[in-house]
Amino acid sequence: MAGVSAGVPSDTSGTFAVTMHLVPISHAGGDPLSQRSAQVRAQTLALAAPLGGADAQAQSMPDASPAKWHLAHVTWFFETFVLERFEPGFKPHHPAYRVLFNSFYNGVGEQDPRAQRGLVTRPSLADLRAWRAAVDERVAAPLRLLSLNPLAPVYPPQWPLAAGWDWVRSQRIEAPLYWRCDGTGADVWRVFTLHGEVPLDPHTPITHISFFEADAYARWSSAQHPGQPPHRLPTEAEWENAAA
Repeated sequence: MAGVSAGVPSDTSGTFAVTMHLVPISHAGGDPLSQRSAQVRAQTLALAAPLGGADAQAQSMPDASPAKWHLAHVTWFFETFVLERFEPGFKPHHPAYRVLFNSFYNGVGEQDPRAQRGLVTRPSLADLRAWRAAVDERVAAPLRLLSLNPLAPVYPPQWPLAAGWDWVRSQRIEAPLYWRCDGTGADVWRVFTLHGEVPLDPHTPITHISFFEADAYARWSSAQHPGQPPHRLPTEAEWENAAA
């Protein structure tokens, strides 16, 4: 079986040519997971093959990242969550890539603003393709270890929604609405109620919170109780049935 690999000879000229050639997928390893990984990675390159450097750099809107950035981000994902964890003596390809190509993984670190990704002219498309090829080669060994591990390890889901984290940072949210810290340095919280401001009672049902806060709590609570059914917010129908 063979996979498709594509290359763009020039990132700087006004014209570009696309070359396509077959690369044996067996080079990635004989196990099914490695074979499938190589197929998927090759397909992504094939989709981006007609794009030159300028094409891949364009960003049509703030919510849509450039094609070049997407090629880099998937490579960043494998370097960050596979190589960094499982490769002995791991060293990143470039330290700046950790922030530059992080999307919304807030637990990993900072991210470059999504709306400005079209302004990132360096590294070049050729540089990113080389990085991608290097990571694909390095990831083959730990990928085989994961596929053969009888415990079937997986990565746990992160509890904050990306949009919620953006809301927290842009609005500088520090606590639910009507909460405030009393400023004594003892981390004592007070809450404004129909009876005025009173000390926060941890045993009272919480009110005046956003969807993001409620969803984040449900995800966090699920993470504290592994092996139990996950916690989630009720649907509108479930709310109506409970209130009936």
